[in-house]
Amino acid sequence: MTETLKARMEQALAVEWEDGVGATCALNVLWPLVEAEIAALTEAQTWQPIKTAPRETEVFFWVRPKTADETYVDTSGKPIVSHAPARLHRGRWKSWSALEIATHWMPLPSAPASVPPAPAVEHPRIGSMPDAPQPEPTREEWASVGVTPATDGVL
Repeated sequence: MTETLKARMEQALAVEWEDGVGATCALNVLWPLVEAEIAALTEAQTWQPIKTAPRETEVFFWVRPKTADETYVDTSGKPIVSHAPARLHRGRWKSWSALEIATHWMPLPSAPASVPPAPAVEHPRIGSMPDAPQPEPTREEWASVGVTPATDGVL
């Protein structure tokens, strides 16, 4: 991925500097910054040791069932174990089951930069549902569609 990005940057910079020398110099200066930024983003979204997990922030945890040696025992001395598979858990520290243990964690991804507005809803019989409230129809408008509104609060 990074090699493709580097090649695309070289092409874009070559357009700016026809001789190519300025593009190479600019790329030599900019490329280490780009690589550092990519490494930081990649590091932020990789599994990290559980010892470094935040305690108050919601993150992803990789949890697995505790083994018979790690778990509790019932009154007869038999270990209480879970037969569930290892799984992804989203939550805060120690929010998983007591029969599971977290081994790694990862921060949640960032929210989208912008959320597009919801499209207008089109109902098959009613038509478009406007976002803004509309004024109450007049008696004439009601009558034009065959509805006689109740008068004086009488139903």
